[in-house]
Amino acid sequence: MYHPISVSEFDSDPYIFNCKNGTLRVDTFECLEHKSSDKLTKISNVIYDPNAKSHRWDKFISEIMFGDKEKAKFLQKLLGYGLTGDTRHECMTILYGASTRNGKGTLCESVLKVLGSYGCTARPETLAQKNNANSSQPTEDIARLAGVRFVNISEPGKGLVLNAAQVKSMTGNDTINARFLHENSFDFQPLFKLYINTNYLPAVNDMTIFTSGRVIIVPFERHFDESEQDKSLKQEFSRPEVQSAILNWLLEGYALLRKEGLVLPHSVKDATARYQHDSDKMVLFMEDCMEQGDFEERTSSVYRCYKDWCAENGHYAESMKNFKQSLEAVANVVRKRPKGGGEKTTMVIGYRLLSDFLE
Repeated sequence: MYHPISVSEFDSDPYIFNCKNGTLRVDTFECLEHKSSDKLTKISNVIYDPNAKSHRWDKFISEIMFGDKEKAKFLQKLLGYGLTGDTRHECMTILYGASTRNGKGTLCESVLKVLGSYGCTARPETLAQKNNANSSQPTEDIARLAGVRFVNISEPGKGLVLNAAQVKSMTGNDTINARFLHENSFDFQPLFKLYINTNYLPAVNDMTIFTSGRVIIVPFERHFDESEQDKSLKQEFSRPEVQSAILNWLLEGYALLRKEGLVLPHSVKDATARYQHDSDKMVLFMEDCMEQGDFEERTSSVYRCYKDWCAENGHYAESMKNFKQSLEAVANVVRKRPKGGGEKTTMVIGYRLLSDFLE
């Protein structure tokens, strides 16, 4: 006699991690025998060995974090978090290094090998802002993430603009609807965390992904010259005993996360704040074109200057309505009579356009 089983019953425990030699609970480090009642469809590539260690992996982490122990521990927490189906922190991690050959690719590839079918890669276009997007089109990039825990997006191209709504949806713990080509749509609860490794930070037009804490930047500041590169590292980290050691490192990271929380070290706070500042075109515009003091300026004049500044700097200039909303987030905007007299109009208080930008 057959009993129907819902898709949601499979891989439903966010703290069970299926190893080659047993079912591991990442919250207790308890490894039990495989049993069909666990209803697991995912399996890692690793054997759980609680005694496995790799001095070369530990050295590698220290090297790519440039000896910063605080940042190395934070990285360990973030990647250990990817072992689980826990998504409570609602964030996306960007592993960013402006230079090439800084170890972030080897790091992500090594973790993915350990995770097996719990991890996958996604195309950068999955998070890209698209013009004239059709909601009826298949969303295979999203559909294939059902049940996955660790999603690696590698090297988005220069100039990619993040789709803020998509990022919020994929990091927000809300039910996601997706469909494969020629199939019906389906709903699933996201278990995945997003990890982008890149030499170019994506452009951001919606600052709310920063104010909602969705983005974390982990800077990779070390560059390995040709003479410093160890070409055998990927092969070394693929060895079964080293993969077992990497799993233990990830488990330790998740244990630290549960104990200490996700407190950002200063280097990560600074890098994330710098990314937010450099992405906020309203702030950049005001720094370039306005001065602060006991001044006021007509919003209409500021908007004309803003459109010119956007054209010169390769930015999209939004409508006057949206411009006012963005301006109100960084300045006092009121409707009043100008100091020099005249009809009431919308004024920016405490700023004026620099003389170079006056008409």
